[in-house]
Amino acid sequence: MLALGALPDGEARWRVADPVAVGFPITRGAIDLTFTEVSEVFLRPVRFQTEAFYGKTGEIVVLASDRGTIEVALRPEHAGPVAVRLDELLFPGR
Repeated sequence: MLALGALPDGEARWRVADPVAVGFPITRGAIDLTFTEVSEVFLRPVRFQTEAFYGKTGEIVVLASDRGTIEVALRPEHAGPVAVRLDELLFPGR
């Protein structure tokens, strides 16, 4: 789940009930974190059937940093607006 706060200074958080679903150990418990150290937000096309939750014509929201990448699959009509909102929250005034 994404939690996108109000502009201009709201937080951008991500939450996951099952830590294993996102590669964390089961002992970690539910995830509730802000997006940190993100250097870029962009969209990329769906490449594989396994990531085509909403169809192969969709796009994936990518949050890149020096340490890793978080990719978020959303319904096609939400991907663009969410990417714009994340960019506005993470890089205000840019």
